[in-house]
Amino acid sequence: MPGRSNRSRASLPQKALRAVLAVGLLLAVYWLVQVVDARQIVREALHHIRALGPWAPFWFVMAYIVACLTFFPGVILTLGAGILFGVLKGTFLVSVGATLGAGCAFLLSRYLARDWVQKKFSNIPQFRAIDAAVADEGWKIVGLIRLSPAFPFIPLNFVFGLTRIPFLHFVGITWLSLIPMSCMFVYLGSIIGEIAALGAVPIATGRTKWVVTGIGFTTTIFVTYFVTRIVRRVLLEALPKEGSPAS
Repeated sequence: MPGRSNRSRASLPQKALRAVLAVGLLLAVYWLVQVVDARQIVREALHHIRALGPWAPFWFVMAYIVACLTFFPGVILTLGAGILFGVLKGTFLVSVGATLGAGCAFLLSRYLARDWVQKKFSNIPQFRAIDAAVADEGWKIVGLIRLSPAFPFIPLNFVFGLTRIPFLHFVGITWLSLIPMSCMFVYLGSIIGEIAALGAVPIATGRTKWVVTGIGFTTTIFVTYFVTRIVRRVLLEALPKEGSPAS
């Protein structure tokens, strides 16, 4: 009993730190959404980055990492890359910055929240089965979801950190899967041409708008169908084992 109480007391500072960080993150998100114009801040950041000359690519990647951790609108940065760096270089920098930002969010979520999630839900067979599904088929699920613009990129980085998918698998498939959509949005940004217009005018109009909408709609249906099939198959395999007397 004394050993148990010592462990409980030892874990109090860690629990307090997690609570403070969680509350701070929620307040930061609320502040960004309700108080400030996050799009304007990103536009101003792009203006400053453009003035940095040879250091501009480095600071653009740093800005993307910060955006992934603070829920700033990454799509504005992606469009801005087309204006600042062109399609090829812009796509590369977006994919690198977004992947590094996703990795940081993933690690933050995994080491601050996963233990708490496991304690709360580890006795629920469905949770264990879904967790196993992402662990076994994680690279497929992550890769498919990254292909569709309908799935929110930044929140899902934190969600995947709560699963058992290996970190290197997550980072690798995230980088590969980001390239097609990054290229499309960087190209659209290069067409817009002006930083001041980012977030203030439609991303695409006319025929281009229909093409972008069609790609997004088609990939979303495709992704939803195959992710559902993967998860259902793994659930059907895992749930009977969870409910068997041997478990």
